[in-house]
Amino acid sequence: MEAKGNAELISWLMVLIYAATLLVVFFYTRETSKMQRAVAKQADELVHQIRLSIMPAFVLRTAGASLQIRNIGNGVAINVQIDRLFLTPSSNETFTPNILFTRAPFLDRPEWETIKHVEYEGETVRSRPSVHSGYRDLLLRITENTYMLNIRFQDIEGNPYLQEVSMGKEGCNPGPIKPVERLTDHY
Repeated sequence: MEAKGNAELISWLMVLIYAATLLVVFFYTRETSKMQRAVAKQADELVHQIRLSIMPAFVLRTAGASLQIRNIGNGVAINVQIDRLFLTPSSNETFTPNILFTRAPFLDRPEWETIKHVEYEGETVRSRPSVHSGYRDLLLRITENTYMLNIRFQDIEGNPYLQEVSMGKEGCNPGPIKPVERLTDHY
């Protein structure tokens, strides 16, 4: 009888040992998983910091009837394109004035570069009015209202990005740079 009792006791002890081992393995696995996520998050943050250190960033300004852009970041920007800008029509306009900016192949210097543009009245190219026509250049309207200009570009590795820049009476207010799936033409 005593041997049967000892066997039963040993059997219960084995079950407790297996259960304790199972709990230890479960908690170890959970903690290891947390550590893996923390390491992955740190690696992602490190990659993000490295990209920021070589990331182009832009500010804009108007200079008379032209728009100028400056790369204030640390990296070279490739295929820099400002999306077409649709302006608020004035009270005497029956069309939506808009501006199409030309693409800059690259911007690497921290100097102001003039971005060429074409002005449109709706879908037709607007010829430049004479000084006496009373119709000002469309680009000068950027300083009258607040407009959001989208700058699309690639870094030196070919990664596409978008930066929103607010322009208005207060001047230029650059927004954050966001990665995008791909560069698209927004005409």
